[in-house]
Amino acid sequence: MKNKSGIMSGAAVLFASNLIVKITGMLYKIPLQRILTDTGTGYFSLAYNVYVWFYVITAAGIPSAVSVCIARETSKNRPDAAGGIYRASLLFFGSVGAAASLLTLVFCRGIASLSSLYDAYPCIAAISPCVFFSCVTSAVRGYYQGHGIMWVTAVSQLIESVGKLSFGLLFCSFASHAALPLSSVAAYAVFGISCGSFLSAVFCISVKSFYCRSDGAKRIEAPVLFSLLKIALPVALSSSVMNVTAASDAFIVPRLLCASGYTEPSAAGIYGNYSTVCVSLVNLPSALVSPVCQSALPRLTSAYHNKDKEKAYGICRSMLGVCLLLTLPSASGLFVLSYQIPALIFTEASAAVSAPMLAALSPCAVLIPLLSVTDTVLQSTGKPHKTLAGMSSGAVVKLLSLFIMFRFTALDVLCIPASTCLCYLTAVVFNAVFTADLVKPDIVLGFKIAVSSVLCAVTAKAVYGSMCRITPDRIATAAAVFSAVCSYALILLASGAFSDVLALDDKIIIFKKKVLKNDGIRNKRKVRI
Repeated sequence: MKNKSGIMSGAAVLFASNLIVKITGMLYKIPLQRILTDTGTGYFSLAYNVYVWFYVITAAGIPSAVSVCIARETSKNRPDAAGGIYRASLLFFGSVGAAASLLTLVFCRGIASLSSLYDAYPCIAAISPCVFFSCVTSAVRGYYQGHGIMWVTAVSQLIESVGKLSFGLLFCSFASHAALPLSSVAAYAVFGISCGSFLSAVFCISVKSFYCRSDGAKRIEAPVLFSLLKIALPVALSSSVMNVTAASDAFIVPRLLCASGYTEPSAAGIYGNYSTVCVSLVNLPSALVSPVCQSALPRLTSAYHNKDKEKAYGICRSMLGVCLLLTLPSASGLFVLSYQIPALIFTEASAAVSAPMLAALSPCAVLIPLLSVTDTVLQSTGKPHKTLAGMSSGAVVKLLSLFIMFRFTALDVLCIPASTCLCYLTAVVFNAVFTADLVKPDIVLGFKIAVSSVLCAVTAKAVYGSMCRITPDRIATAAAVFSAVCSYALILLASGAFSDVLALDDKIIIFKKKVLKNDGIRNKRKVRI
């Protein structure tokens, strides 16, 4: 059952899965945005953000908590305790998730009335079952992640994503052809997400029932549940603070826009473009870094518990290096092609609305993954409560800056992404202070990646500028992105940055073994003399 592979081998499965999931999600949003229009997308986004808020309260800390607890027991050679950890997490968090789903369904009208988008309540009702299904799925994913087995998480993510794409578009198309009201069409699309979550939960329970059943007889004990809650609650609270802040956009931003003179459909359209186009594109790099953090969590927990600081230090450097490698070029590309990339994927009308907001939000493509890396370190080292301080401070900064900028500046819609950037920057600074003893960045490597990212962005802008005169915009944009990726890869290989990142995880351990080996040789020579 135990998997002894490194971060990169464990993360490779999740990396491929997350990449496919994000591509599938983008394929889902492109026709969805065209069917629902900007206003319907606003209803859809409001319901999804409500679901995310309930999810982080009930299920956000489950995979990390279960993974950490199982990794600790495994490091102590007590694999039988895994059964108690799994059963406690499934029963307790499943019950909490069921209660949250019921509350979401019962109070869907009241939740919708908190914003100016009153017609969004059918969407909120349609997505309510997802909270329960997510809790069940999270418990099983955490169980296998704690053993270093990542394919269960990867396959369940794929099932959920494909189910969402298939059922969501099928139901949405049916409702659209039936000439139902726009809010009902959006609700049918949202119900596809519930169907995907249900299929994922069924898969996870089926796998756990037939794969590795030897620990099923372990009794549930109170200390097990206490250990789970001790880790899960701070993670859930800190995640809920940040997601409550993000979800508050759904309630605060439309009201602020309406107060600024926008009509309700216009406010829904702006918010829909921000959440569907800008936030989705900025979150793509985070989805690629997340597998690395998930794979590193049990290994880092084991290394820290065994007081192997050299190994823990190497794992942290590896996570940080991969994070910068993936996120810096993404942020620079989104900044210089803030109109072209949305126009390539979505519609030109959406791109025109979202382009300035995307450019302002592009730094979050780096800040959000950095936050995930430092959160993983805090969870692994038994300090998940410290994430709450950074998250809370970031939330306060976001809300204050949002109201201040809307009231006293002429930034208009740019207030939304600007306040979000300040929020994540504050949280990252706090986490950086808390993890300074383990997360020590390689300045030279960071400089190489930063320079490569700038050259990548320059290449993208230059290629697009030269080709847009002779080819359609979509072809010019695709060529610019392709050229930027190729140039970035070549610069990384030429500078040695890519090989440096791959070697980070084992560099210090190998060095330590060589030193010990040389010391042993010297001691033998001294004895012979």
